[in-house]
Amino acid sequence: MILGDDSNRQHPLARAGEVILFWIPVVIPLVLLSQLGTQGMRPALEEAEAMAEDERKLDEELLVTEERRRELDSEYQSLGDEIYRHRSARRLRSSLRTSADLDRRPAPARKR
Repeated sequence: MILGDDSNRQHPLARAGEVILFWIPVVIPLVLLSQLGTQGMRPALEEAEAMAEDERKLDEELLVTEERRRELDSEYQSLGDEIYRHRSARRLRSSLRTSADLDRRPAPARKR
């Protein structure tokens, strides 16, 4: 036996690193399982439900916005048509005349 022969000994930090690397695959699942055991799946399920509700609301808003865009696009294309503009102006004048006629009519007499 030779005294002072340290060729077979590892540095303490190297040995600690080996131990940590060896146990990491065991420790991580244990930590996750402990969180699951203490808190359960309830928070994750509640969050998923809230996100699904938000997604549904956004889908509804998207449908309304798309419908409005289609209406505006159709109106924009119609305004390029001279016949449509003429008919719209005539309809507007007619409705203004009708409302003016209703304003001029005398109120019915009230009975005492």
